Amino acid sequence: MAKKSFGAFLRDAVFTPAGMKGSFVYEGPKAAPRQGPAHAVGNTKGEKGGWEASWDSPPVRDEKLLTVGDGGVWSSVEDLLRWDAALRAGKLLKPATMREALKPSRTRDGKTNNYGLGWSLYPGEGGALNGYGHDGSWAGFRTSYYRYLAADRTTILLSNKGDFDPDKFWYALNDVLEEQLKGK
Repeated sequence: MAKKSFGAFLRDAVFTPAGMKGSFVYEGPKAAPRQGPAHAVGNTKGEKGGWEASWDSPPVRDEKLLTVGDGGVWSSVEDLLRWDAALRAGKLLKPATMREALKPSRTRDGKTNNYGLGWSLYPGEGGALNGYGHDGSWAGFRTSYYRYLAADRTTILLSNKGDFDPDKFWYALNDVLEEQLKGK
């Protein structure tokens, strides 16, 4: 049995060590900080073709059914950058744990897939790990984190437009960055 809530655990083990001052887990109306991420509204396509607000940041949305992992963790780009820096600096996971998390897993029939412990893995030529990341969506929000190891670059995309395609945007953004870096 856990001795603290999921939100308290994340605050103590992740948010505070990483310096994430505005991130929180919405476990109820009192969980939302008075200061933090700006008010955000997730939008999805409505029945008549327009956009409709589908999810508000707490404490605006007071749900009876509350998930505290998927859809209940709130952050900002600034805090996610702090999280990325803390992860890369070894403040959140031991190096051996991070290496294990970035190993491809195996299916029941023994086949290797490009998924580690919570990460999508992106192998490069010869099978070496080129990068890793994770995408998610919830009620009109889209989130994408990608750590491009070969270029020592992290890309974090947050959107409140439900049909936003982070992969399509990331590839276009990466092409622009690569062109700019070639010119230096």
